[in-house]
Amino acid sequence: MNIEFNRNEDHLKQLTYQLRKKLQIVALGGGQKRIEAHKAKGKLTARERIQYLLD
Repeated sequence: MNIEFNRNEDHLKQLTYQLRKKLQIVALGGGQKRIEAHKAKGKLTARERIQYLLD
C-alpha cells in the first residue's frame, strides 16, 4: 500500500505542476506581445483593471 501511496503522490505532483504551467499561460492572456502593445497605448490589461476595482 505504501508503494501505491507514493505513486499517487507522484501523479498528484505532476498534475499540480501541469496545472500551474497552464495557469501561467492563461495569466498572460493574449501573450506577452499583446500585453506590451496594450501597455504601449497606455492602457491597463483586463486583469489589471479588475484588480484596480477590487482594491
